[in-house]
Amino acid sequence: MDEPQKTAGSQFPEELEQLDNRLQLREPQMVGFYWPNEQAIVYVTQTIGFLECNGLYAFWSEDLKQERIIRSFRKVTGDTIADLLDESRWAKPLIETGDYDRRFEEFGEERMKEFSRIEHLIFEEFKKTHPKILAFAKAKNVTGRPLNIFEYIFAWGTSPFALFLTILLKCIPDKRPNKRT
Repeated sequence: MDEPQKTAGSQFPEELEQLDNRLQLREPQMVGFYWPNEQAIVYVTQTIGFLECNGLYAFWSEDLKQERIIRSFRKVTGDTIADLLDESRWAKPLIETGDYDRRFEEFGEERMKEFSRIEHLIFEEFKKTHPKILAFAKAKNVTGRPLNIFEYIFAWGTSPFALFLTILLKCIPDKRPNKRT
């Protein structure tokens, strides 16, 4: 199988890079919490990078959330890449079974050409995705801004009263004697 083809010009434009960075910065704070439109953008941007580095073969061989990723591409960038990923779905069971050499034999030369063609088309489409991602982010008001306190409460499923008690208890000094052994 050919090496994944790097797409010249597939680097994210500065505005999209900044949005992606802001969303990625939130992940450690919220254990991966994103609003649905933010999550769709994260899936799309991460998958673009993954596919460019590892190729379509790795996409179907890794333990990824392929269905969510395909839905995210459909939601954020339209149907083209999602349809191409769907079109290559036939390879998943072949990739997941057997040893490495046998998998390629099972593909057959015609299927390998088809798989390479689909991968090439996906990489070509990547060149058109950046404006679509930015347009989606603007239309859905996705800014990647830090969450406010009410969003944290909602994200963690914490009631405001429980949060208030937690803050209050942390503010009350501990008067118990220190027992050091």
